[in-house]
Amino acid sequence: MLPCPAGLLVSPFPIIAAIALLIGADGRQETVVFAASRPAGNDGGRASCLTLVFAALFFGKGPLGRAFSGRGLMGFGQALGDLLPAAVGVALSPVPIIAAVLMLMSPAAARTAPAFALGWIAGLALATTVVVLVADPAGASDPGARPVVGWIKVLLGVLFLVMAAGQWRKRPRDGAAPELPTWMSAIDGMAPGKALALGALLSGANPKNLTLAIAAAMAIAQAGLGGGSTVAAIAVFVVLGSVTVAGPVLVYLAMRDRVQGPLLAAKDWLVRENATVMFVVLLVLGVVIIGKGISGITT
Repeated sequence: MLPCPAGLLVSPFPIIAAIALLIGADGRQETVVFAASRPAGNDGGRASCLTLVFAALFFGKGPLGRAFSGRGLMGFGQALGDLLPAAVGVALSPVPIIAAVLMLMSPAAARTAPAFALGWIAGLALATTVVVLVADPAGASDPGARPVVGWIKVLLGVLFLVMAAGQWRKRPRDGAAPELPTWMSAIDGMAPGKALALGALLSGANPKNLTLAIAAAMAIAQAGLGGGSTVAAIAVFVVLGSVTVAGPVLVYLAMRDRVQGPLLAAKDWLVRENATVMFVVLLVLGVVIIGKGISGITT
């Protein structure tokens, strides 16, 4: 068993030496041997656990190691670059943010708001994973499939432009009160199970978010990543897409009195500007995704 005491202190010498070993032929195995050989009673022993966990995972020959080295790093970086706009688009969803804030202001906030955030994360992860599992065996990463994937992206971009036009037409006129979904009036008395289901529906079944999840999943599948790096890319997309929903929940539960006012102010602004925010987000996403699709068709 490797020595891994509770007080992990990092010394630069075992870390540098381990990374140097990892660059060699049998990096992962040599790092395990190196970390295990460090004595438990000195600084090297305290660093051995961090050396093994960080260096062997991210620079060795495991799934994450392949993702963060050589061609794997290039493919992973390409996938991240392609899915970032979609992740930002998911995060900039006013209605789920408003729903999360309303749950935080309800009497059962400690139960319903975390359930809603968990449902949001699960729905987004499930929708993205399903599309990746379908697209990857279909050969989305093959060079010959680039035009097909490009046309799919163009169609998704056009769909976003259509949704943007719909949001612009639905925007409230001067002096008119914005209309919110009728289900928001039942949030105060919503049970945690219903909040969980609502979060999953808003993230995984909402047309905008589902389209964005498809776009992100196509980018991941097209990059031709291995299993570990595919999971990492999906995790990055889900985390970024959940920041604006799960983030306020975590912050509110940690420091309720200090953030209640700013959260209510943000909710009021989103209620007023919901249609405008959605129009801008959908318009930008549509143009970006169409551009990526045209690039895939022509190269």
